Amino acid sequence: MKHKILWMLLSWLIVAALVLSSCGKAEPGEQEEEEEEEEPVGEQEEEEEEEEEPVGQQEEEEEEEEPETGVPQYGGAVTYFQTSAELNSPDPCSPTSELVKQLYSPVLDGLIMLDFEKYGPRGTNEWPFEVHELHRTPEEFWKGALAESWEVSIDRLTFHIRSGVTWAAYGKEQVMEPRELTAADVVFALERRHVDWMDSGYFTENGGWIDSIYAEGNTVVVETSRFARDWVRWLAGGEFIIYPPEVVDAGVTDWGNLVGTGPFMFNEYVVGSHLSFIRNPDYWGTTTINGKVYDDIPFVDELILPFIKDESTRIAALRTGKLDIYPRVPVKYEASLAGTNPDLEKLKALNNWQSLIALRCDAEPFNNKKVRQAMMIALDLPAITKAAFYEGKLYPWLIAEWSPCFTPLEQQSPGAQLLYDQNPDLAKQMLADAGYPEGFAVTAIAASAGGGWSEGGRKDTEILQMVAGYWKAIGVELKIDVLEPVAYSAARWNPYEGFEVLIDNVGNESFFHPIEKHWGGWDPAPDEWLWNGSRLSIPEANELFEQAMSTVDSAERDIVWRKAAALLFDEVAYISVGAPYKLTYWGPWVKNYYGEQYSSRSGIAHLMAAVWLDQDLKAEMGF
Repeated sequence: MKHKILWMLLSWLIVAALVLSSCGKAEPGEQEEEEEEEEPVGEQEEEEEEEEEPVGQQEEEEEEEEPETGVPQYGGAVTYFQTSAELNSPDPCSPTSELVKQLYSPVLDGLIMLDFEKYGPRGTNEWPFEVHELHRTPEEFWKGALAESWEVSIDRLTFHIRSGVTWAAYGKEQVMEPRELTAADVVFALERRHVDWMDSGYFTENGGWIDSIYAEGNTVVVETSRFARDWVRWLAGGEFIIYPPEVVDAGVTDWGNLVGTGPFMFNEYVVGSHLSFIRNPDYWGTTTINGKVYDDIPFVDELILPFIKDESTRIAALRTGKLDIYPRVPVKYEASLAGTNPDLEKLKALNNWQSLIALRCDAEPFNNKKVRQAMMIALDLPAITKAAFYEGKLYPWLIAEWSPCFTPLEQQSPGAQLLYDQNPDLAKQMLADAGYPEGFAVTAIAASAGGGWSEGGRKDTEILQMVAGYWKAIGVELKIDVLEPVAYSAARWNPYEGFEVLIDNVGNESFFHPIEKHWGGWDPAPDEWLWNGSRLSIPEANELFEQAMSTVDSAERDIVWRKAAALLFDEVAYISVGAPYKLTYWGPWVKNYYGEQYSSRSGIAHLMAAVWLDQDLKAEMGF
């Protein structure tokens, strides 16, 4: 036992000695010297890191200069094909005002515009915004432009003018200095149109509905003798646009004198080439992208509207990136463009106008409803639609299926449904019952250049030739007179003689235009047949139209419209051959654009103010 204890003590002393021996091999301070010797290496690494910091800072600076993906960029020029026609004068009070609207819209605003951001493809997608007339668009899709808000009653329209809006007269010292828009400016523009240019035709004393127009503080008041459903057309952004009196004083027919409140300012007009507009730095509008509001728009520096007359040249410009946006492209180019430019963005949609065969209802033989119905039943309408357009669609009556006013065929009366089921034998029997057992001969007129609106579809004459073939099978001979455009217009409007059939068209997005096409008069002169190519006049339908036009509440008005539509559905004053599809193309570098075509009457200005360009992407793609 003692030996065991002594051995354990000895082992412990040996281990302790070894530990002390190993610790003693290092001199005091030696480890510190080694650490001190390693310090220069650490200092060197720190110095190297300090030397590399400027490179890192430079990379950060470069990254800061590069725009974040998806964040709007400022700068660049967007080229948009609007029209191939051009005009020397931008005067809003012009006989060619429909065309002028397309060209001056980047500069001049109306009181009301279309709310494409809230209700279009980038919002709820309730309305396609391919319709260029506010009065044909339901009120719920409107919003304020230069009128921040408005009130409507039977005897008064009140517009509250947006404050802080500037007439962008930069570089226009010969015209005026930049100043704030006033209610008096709006009254001036209204009176110039309605009093000076239209000879007060819409004033009550001349059969219209306007009593007076005046400014009251920052509001514009229009006193009326009755409510007119299409007030927006004539007062607030349809046929009316706002410009200052100084422009008229300086010379309103000169593009160089044009001053407005829109997102762009006039830059240059090169005859035969293009119009260009530059960014308005004081534009009042905003846009919202990914939840962020941008109040410093437009994003682009320049908007260019080229006048490219030839369709194939326009397609070539689209292929090569010279056109950034090209609306209303004929469907026949779809496959080819998919092959050469698969990266192009596109939107395919039905045209908001459809082609009609108008039957003269004010003379034999088409003053007989049964005869008109026989003419329709004789036709293979789906076949005509397919042949008439490269790609189109036929739908019942005159309202598009995407419209809230659309009623499916299966919900129409059995008699109405029968009209869309081709039956030549029944058609012949109906003619015999109406007193025409041997048929008859009628004449149709067509313009030699007609059919361009169909965006690449067949011409009017070709549609009429197809109709003639079907009618011949039931004993009806259709003679087609092809007239030069001027002669066609003269025959079409005055004296309206020498034909029983013609090609017509109608806006198909709401009740207003289709029912207007059946109305026996036109406000303010009831004896004019401005839009009713059929000359159908049914007293009950006329009364419903006028009742709807004088109804302030839109929901109540809609009930009246539906009564009128039901009454007119089987009258067959017009036979629809459908509407063509159309395409809108834009380069993938064009951002915050969804294929809309209108933000106001014939205008693209507000749409283009919200567009931004990824210029690096365009360069990377070789354009």
